[in-house]
Amino acid sequence: MNYIDILPLDVIRVHIFPCLDYNSRVSLMQLLKPEERWEISKYYRISPKNILYMELKFRTIDVFKALKACDYKINNIPRLQNICNLFDTMTKHIVITQYYMGLREAFLNKLTECLVTSSRHPDDNDYYGVLAERATKILELVIDRYPFLYQVITVNSGGWSDGTGPVINP
Repeated sequence: MNYIDILPLDVIRVHIFPCLDYNSRVSLMQLLKPEERWEISKYYRISPKNILYMELKFRTIDVFKALKACDYKINNIPRLQNICNLFDTMTKHIVITQYYMGLREAFLNKLTECLVTSSRHPDDNDYYGVLAERATKILELVIDRYPFLYQVITVNSGGWSDGTGPVINP
């Protein structure tokens, strides 16, 4: 919780936001909730493409951290907990899979890997069974309700780019 959470959105929109430069507006937008970001963008003519790009950029940071924690190939309980954490994170930020093909493919590969791994361990139903059940539900969700629309974010070695402008370091 921060001081911005206490202020009404009208105060932010009318009194604070007009006094900020572009970089400060971006920083302020990071502190706001997603629905508040969209609300402010209506009044200040930030293009929908830039709002979508900024929203996806904020969300991918959490997803990359969760995906990186599952990266090693050891089958043990902490890795399974990290995979469950990845599933929770991706379910919360599932919209990313519609606009970022690289992350979508990595996540779908992780889901299918969990399904294959659970089929290899039929005796250990405690962890692998729960993991396979969650992976199946999320796989159906991604494929049925969140199809790939178009590429918005590309990741370069130096940072982020929307494909049209300079690289932005997170």
